Amino acid sequence: DLSNSLQRQQEKDPQTQSLPLWKQFDDRFFFNKHMLSSLIELNDSRMDPWIVPIIQGYVEFVKCPQEYSEPELQNLPSYYEIILISRRSRHRAGTRYKRRGVDEDGNVANFVETEQILLYHRYALSFVIVRGSVPVYWSQPGYRYRPPPVLDHSKEENFQAFKKHYDDTFTKYGSPIVTINLAEKLGREKVITDAFFDNAIAYNNEHLLFVCFDFHEYCRGMHFENVDVLVRSIELSIRSMRYCWFDSEGMVCGQLGVFRINCIDCLDRTNVVQTAIARAVLEIQLTKLGLVPPEQNLEEATKLSFQALWANNGDVISRQYAGTNALKGDFTRTGERNLSGMMKDGMNSASRYYLNQFRDTLRQQIIDLVTGVATDDYNEITNIGEDIDNPKMQESSSIIGKEDEEQQVKNIIEDCKKLLIPNLDDVIGAWGLIDNDPASTDPRQEDMDTILILVRDSYYVAFYDDNSEKITEFQNILLKDVEKIEFGIPEKDTFNLPSFRTKRRDEHCIRVHYKMRNESGEEDLGYFHSFRSTNLRFFNNVPVTVTSEDERIESLKSIVDTLSVTIELGTNSTPVVIYGKLDKRRSKVPLDLKSSNTSSSVSLRAVGNKALSKFAAKLNPMKLRNSRPDEDNNSGEDDSVRGNENDPSIFSDFLSPLDAGVRQLSRSSDNIQ
Repeated sequence: DLSNSLQRQQEKDPQTQSLPLWKQFDDRFFFNKHMLSSLIELNDSRMDPWIVPIIQGYVEFVKCPQEYSEPELQNLPSYYEIILISRRSRHRAGTRYKRRGVDEDGNVANFVETEQILLYHRYALSFVIVRGSVPVYWSQPGYRYRPPPVLDHSKEENFQAFKKHYDDTFTKYGSPIVTINLAEKLGREKVITDAFFDNAIAYNNEHLLFVCFDFHEYCRGMHFENVDVLVRSIELSIRSMRYCWFDSEGMVCGQLGVFRINCIDCLDRTNVVQTAIARAVLEIQLTKLGLVPPEQNLEEATKLSFQALWANNGDVISRQYAGTNALKGDFTRTGERNLSGMMKDGMNSASRYYLNQFRDTLRQQIIDLVTGVATDDYNEITNIGEDIDNPKMQESSSIIGKEDEEQQVKNIIEDCKKLLIPNLDDVIGAWGLIDNDPASTDPRQEDMDTILILVRDSYYVAFYDDNSEKITEFQNILLKDVEKIEFGIPEKDTFNLPSFRTKRRDEHCIRVHYKMRNESGEEDLGYFHSFRSTNLRFFNNVPVTVTSEDERIESLKSIVDTLSVTIELGTNSTPVVIYGKLDKRRSKVPLDLKSSNTSSSVSLRAVGNKALSKFAAKLNPMKLRNSRPDEDNNSGEDDSVRGNENDPSIFSDFLSPLDAGVRQLSRSSDNIQ
């Protein structure tokens, strides 16, 4: 029975074990159940031999030689076997961008139960670990290479689906459920991470342990070995969860709860972390059986076999969901990251984009047919792709692309407001703009790289890096320090030859001049922020695509008017506003630019101090790291320090320094700070 773990098989009722195989099969993993439904509905025992259930997933086993003992002296086998079984759920089955999040029954996309089995002599040891999409309603619509995630449905609907998912998970696996979220805490994935955590708080179950490990942040620069920091931090949970162990006499012990691991796709980052946890469990099991001395690492041949086993598993799960092998597979397979692996990842990423645009719609509808999900008429399925060159379809794609861009800009601005503004009620307006400082910007830049946020007594300028998808720096200027506002077209460069002319040189821009105080406390002038418009204008803080140059100018004028009125109301003085041609000048470089990481790296959200106290005494005290990666992706410290398990800054702002390894969630209004 490939659908049930060894522990579930051992815990079956004796009467159940006498039933036909298909009736014992775990319904979640009975992938061809709909295809056999006509036989099942006959309710005839003569059909039992013809009802052959199958799983979708992966199965492999390897033999590993025993290296550390002399089995011939003890009349024991000279090898042990490792078996890996992955079972994909038939509920919410499908392809990467077509199936995300949760459904109304609490089923999540790409839910896979993976069981690692160790067989030696008359002993069988099993450890189960699961993965699955973030259990809220979300999607990634659009035609971009990496479309931003978008939350769907209301908060209440999201919570109800979240609750159904975790209620079912607790029923099937017991407690605790250790949830490890590998998605980013900033950037485009932040909206999903925040929704996940907020619903976990609302769920209010003391047996739900939540760990947020920003994989991309801490493993940047191909330092995937830093996953060991996470594993060491949750070592207590690994040992207390135990594993299933039985012999010829019966069950010795059972696994308590399960690790639930996810990233956005539940593929590449999840593979790396699941492999690391599975290896830690395997080392514990081998030590218990006396096959490996305490504190001893796996023998090299065994380690390579183990890594290949999990790498193959990751590749197959990835092909079933995304259509290509897993990314970062070279690290899972060899324990090292190399240039060849990076090039393969680039090819696989491009292949995933192609498959999503041209193949996944057909694949999804075929999967829906196989699993019994209501789908379109088959004739419509066979016509997919035939009208890809149709002008109407291209026009529709263009409209969707614009809507996608507008939504992404809106999400970035909203995230920036939440990150920088303590009280969102103070926000007067927020705009996505382009930095027009000639000393530091490219005049051909067309994408938003600056966010201007106006509040009652000041304004914020945040600088956005599209490559890292993060706010890198920001500056806060009091409205009383604004000297004047200019609006017009800057003078052209002296060497503005025809071959060097660009359209952007002739565009209107805004200059906001402000004063600062030098080291002696005297007012220092010569500072300004310069902005020009993107291809989006903002109407009631909602981004709308610009269709003409007049709209672009009106959009900037409305910003000038809003700034002017807010300054007048906030300072009781009329600001100087100058319209006309702007002289050619450069701003002085301000010294008070702040890194966005500094303000958010350790913002501690303490939740349920009473619940945390149960774990605080068991975990090592951890020091806060003040140095954070700068805009050049330098860590600010030697690489040898990066793997320090006493560093909670690898975790999201949800973790306190006393429980950087594991967060036990329990809500109490008296304890929430």
